[in-house]
Amino acid sequence: MTTAALCVSVAVIGVVLMVLCIVFMCVWIHRDAKSRGQSGLVWILIVILSSPILGLLAYLLAGRKETRIPCQGCGWMISENARFCEHCGAEHSPMPANTVEKKRGPAKFMAASIVCFVTGILCVLGMVICMVWLDVTGRLGSEMTGGFSGTGYPSPIVSVMSTNTMFDGEWKVNCYYCSDGYLKKDFTLDSPQQVLYSNVTCEEGEIALHVQQGDHKAQYNITDVQGEFRLPLEDFQPGKVRVMIEVRDIKRLKSTIMLE
Repeated sequence: MTTAALCVSVAVIGVVLMVLCIVFMCVWIHRDAKSRGQSGLVWILIVILSSPILGLLAYLLAGRKETRIPCQGCGWMISENARFCEHCGAEHSPMPANTVEKKRGPAKFMAASIVCFVTGILCVLGMVICMVWLDVTGRLGSEMTGGFSGTGYPSPIVSVMSTNTMFDGEWKVNCYYCSDGYLKKDFTLDSPQQVLYSNVTCEEGEIALHVQQGDHKAQYNITDVQGEFRLPLEDFQPGKVRVMIEVRDIKRLKSTIMLE
C-alpha cells in the first residue's frame, strides 16, 4: 500500500469511528434516560440537533439530575422526591431505596463510545501527520535538486473542484486547488517538427512542464508564463511521449495542452 493510500484509509477509518462514537453515545443516553423515567428519543434528538458534545453535556448536567417514577395513583411520571402528583394530586409515598431496582444505561455503550472517539481522534492526527510528512519530504526533494524535483512522479493526493479530460488530442486540466504532485498524460508524436502547445494560467503556485521519452527528459519552469507557450520537440523521436505538469502550492489552475 502506498503512503497516499494509507492516508486515505486512515481518514476513512477515522470517520467510521466517529460515527460509531455518536451511535454508541445515543444508545447509552436512550437507555439511561428511559431508566430514569424520561424520554430517550427526546434526548437523542437534542444530541443530534445541537451537537454530540453539547447534547451529552446537557444530558449529564440536566437530564441525569432527576429520576422520574410513575405515580402510585394515576401512573403519571413524577419526580421520585415529590410528595404529591402534579397530575392527580395523590400523595406519593416514596418506597425505601433498597426496594427500588434501578437499571441504568449499560456502561459498556459509553465505554465503547469513548474508545471510538479517542481512536478516531488518533486516526485524524495520524492522517494529518502523514500529509505533513508527504508535503515536507516532497519539498525537501525539490530543494535538494534546486527547485522542481524532477525525480519520482507522485500524483497529487488532494484535488478540489478539478477536471482532467482528454478529447481529440487536447488535454485540459482545471482545478481550484490540488496538492503538490504531477499530472500526467501520454501523447503520440508524429514528427520532431511538432511543438507542444500549452496555455496555462494560475493565481498562485509554481508550475513546470516535463516531457519524457524513454531516458530522454526535458523540463521547463513556466511559473512566470501566463497564457500560450510553445515548446519545440526536435530532440524527441516520433512515438509516445509523456507530458507531465508539476504543480506546487497551486490555486485556480487552468491548462490546455496539445501537439501542433
